[in-house]
Amino acid sequence: MTGVRGGRAGRLGDDHQVEAVTADLSSVNRPYEAHAGLRITDI
Repeated sequence: MTGVRGGRAGRLGDDHQVEAVTADLSSVNRPYEAHAGLRITDI
């Protein structure tokens, strides 16, 4: 992916929160054929 850089997001044990957001976005995008996403800025 171009224009993307990594950043520290906390402990590896907190990854379930990120995975939950991914699952939520998938459940919205599929039935509505949408392109919802999440953008994190000002880090």
